[in-house]
Amino acid sequence: MILAGGREQLIQLFSFLTVISAKLKEKNKWFGPSPYVEVSVDGQSKKTEKCNNTNSPKWKQHLTVYVGRFYLQLP
Repeated sequence: MILAGGREQLIQLFSFLTVISAKLKEKNKWFGPSPYVEVSVDGQSKKTEKCNNTNSPKWKQHLTVYVGRFYLQLP
């Protein structure tokens, strides 16, 4: 929507996340856990890689999630 005499600029918003590590409680199992992190925003889902057989996973992985957009009115 352009108002009289003005211009619009489309702005898109993204969230940039860095998943670093976790500390899980140990459970008595034959096989260790294979944890991952899942981030969900407005129906979008992003996952880290799995870290096999560990209770102290380390990812240092970057995830980008689209948040939304809006129009900025310019003079």
